[in-house]
This record gives sequence, structure tokens and C-alpha cells, in this order.
Amino acid sequence: MEAVESPATAVDPAPALLAPGLFMKLAVSLLCLLALPSLPLAAPPAGDPFAGVRFLLGDWVASRGSGKPGEQTAGSFSFSLGLDGHVAVRHARAKFAPRPGAKQGAKHEDLMVLSPAPSGLRATYWDDEGHVIEYGVRAEPGRAIFESSEAAPGPRFKLVYEQRGGDVVEVTFFIAPPGGDYQKYLGGLAHRK
Repeated sequence: MEAVESPATAVDPAPALLAPGLFMKLAVSLLCLLALPSLPLAAPPAGDPFAGVRFLLGDWVASRGSGKPGEQTAGSFSFSLGLDGHVAVRHARAKFAPRPGAKQGAKHEDLMVLSPAPSGLRATYWDDEGHVIEYGVRAEPGRAIFESSEAAPGPRFKLVYEQRGGDVVEVTFFIAPPGGDYQKYLGGLAHRK
């Protein structure tokens, strides 16, 4: 047999907090909040923080290497703006000729994200070998210099992009041992696709 509730024992589904006047106030308040425009959490910096590195935006192909064992045979990178212009992102890939006795050469992939900082730009680099490098970035007309801090433990790193024409950049990577001077580790030209 089915139980039937009498009107005297029926439970009101509306909680007591939603008394007639209170329910209307909550509904109007919620509608007002929903009508507010969305505001960004942080305003972008004044001006264009990426103005000095805009010459790097696009897709680039490295000049073909010599093919000697251990040297780069192919490479490419791209720079693009992301997160509605709040960061710049570089993706890079390289292939290397096999070393003596190896069937295939090594490959390398990395990602670098540039973002505004109080002193200009900063960049964080990650690669497929587990390296992470924090860079400060200086930009001059047609030149961008990424340099790790002298205060960081271990070697220091410097990556330089120099425009050599509208669609050509020279890329040079330097390493300095702790307390030592920078020495060129690798370099070459890249052409815009």
C-alpha cells in the first residue's frame, strides 16, 4: 500500500532561509553580479612588452649543418604570442648527425616562455633532457639577448638572436663556467619560413 502525506505533515521544499522577501533580494543580487563586466586579474603592462623581440615572431628554419658526427643536421624554431598577448612562446627542435658507432643521431626539443617582469622581460627554458634555465632578456633594435643570472649556481648561459636581414637571424649560444668567461658553444643562421 502506498503512503499518502496529509497536508499537515507535508514538508515545504523551500528552506526557511528563503523567506519571500529574502529570496527576491538574493535573486536580484545574483543577477547584478552576473551583469558586471569581466575584469582581468592583472592589467597588461603599459606599452608593448614584446616590442624588442617582435622581429623573432614567426616560424624559422636553421641553415643545414655540415652533417659531421654530433653536429646539427636540421633545426627549426617558432616564436608566437600566447595567452592573449601576455606571454611569448618559443618551440625549438633539432636533429643531429649520428656519432661514430651510433645508428641514429640525437634529437633535441625545448620550450621557452617569455613574460613581462619589472625590469623588462624574463624567460624560462625547459628541454627534453630536463634542463631548466631562467633568463633575463635585454632587447636592442634587431638584437635579443637572453642571459642567465650570475647568482645562479653552476654555469651561466647566454643566447643571442641578431637580425641579419628581414628574414634572417643569427643565433649564438654561449656557456660560461662558474667564475669564467663566455665561450661560444654553437651558432648558425636561421631563415623565416
